[in-house]
Amino acid sequence: MVLQGEFYVLEIDYEDEDGSKERPVLVLIYEDNMCTIVPTTSQPPEDPPVKYFDKAKEPIYKWKEYGLDEMSYLKCANIKVYDSSALNNKKPIGIMDEDEFDRITEKICWYL
Repeated sequence: MVLQGEFYVLEIDYEDEDGSKERPVLVLIYEDNMCTIVPTTSQPPEDPPVKYFDKAKEPIYKWKEYGLDEMSYLKCANIKVYDSSALNNKKPIGIMDEDEFDRITEKICWYL
């Protein structure tokens, strides 16, 4: 069973070019036949942020605890909806704690 707050590795299409890449994603919502996810990136935002999506990158403070290999950021302006079968037969790599999940969902609402 997939839980809100779990991290999985999925093949994610690039936003601005052809191709895709396997990357960890955070499950925001999993219900019926759909799952809403937020992709991660290891690229920190520009300082100062130049592009909109840089402003919407939120750090994952406890990334090691969640099974991520390196400091990562959630791409909060890049929410995706997938058929729930995308997570079938996959094991989560970790689960975000409730406090950080609440912080992230508040940020996502702010960016939308």
